[in-house]
This record gives sequence, structure tokens and C-alpha cells, in this order.
Amino acid sequence: MALGISGGALLLGTLADRLRRRGLSEALFAAVTVLFVGAELALILRAPLPSLLPWLVISIIGAATVLSYAIVAEYFLSELTGRANAGFNVLHFGWCFVVQYGTGLILDQWSVQDGHYPAIAYQVAFASSSGSRFWR
Repeated sequence: MALGISGGALLLGTLADRLRRRGLSEALFAAVTVLFVGAELALILRAPLPSLLPWLVISIIGAATVLSYAIVAEYFLSELTGRANAGFNVLHFGWCFVVQYGTGLILDQWSVQDGHYPAIAYQVAFASSSGSRFWR
């Protein structure tokens, strides 16, 4: 995962720089978001793929959140960019808390079996949080 996110940061940073010059920063962010949701759905639905593949995609895309800060900077004057990104960061952390807390609430609807929740509990919880990640 660490290698994936490191490589993803380099890859996405390079792509973002090249696409920004063409005005396509938002298109890259949208494509990465769709790819991320697809990888999560592959795990949730137990697609007939080696599980390493969707996890690799998720780790690479883990670096994509920084793309949103660059996009926000394009909408604000340069002297307001820091404040806008700080506000956006508060929203990121707040939404992450809500999603993680909600995931825990969903998991708690099942009884622990052999020290962990059943697979269906994780599938339902992660499916619920996948939809919410798509909209943040």
C-alpha cells in the first residue's frame, strides 16, 4: 500500500500537471473517482479478480485527494487559496469522520463471530461508504 500511494502520488502529480495546462484537472479527478468506486465495488461484490488488483488501485488512488486542493485553488484568488484549502481540509476530515463512524454503526448491526464481523457486514458497510465517498 505504501509503494502504491507513493507511486500514485508521482503518477497523479505528473498527470495533473500536464492536464491542468489543458484545463482538464476536473476530468482527471472525475476519472480517478470512478476508478476508485469501481475498485471498491470489485472488492464488495467479490469480483473474480485477484484481490491484489483492486487493492493496488485503491492504494494508488489514495494520493488523489490532493488533486481536489489544486482544483479548489483554480476557483479562488491566489490570496484566498490558503483559506479555501483550509476550509476544504476541514470538510475532508469531517466527512471522513462521518463515513468511518457510519461504517462502525453499520458493522455493529451484526454479532461478532470468531472475533470479527461476518463478511456480509463488511460488504454492506463498505457499499454504504462507497456511495458517500463518491459524493464528497
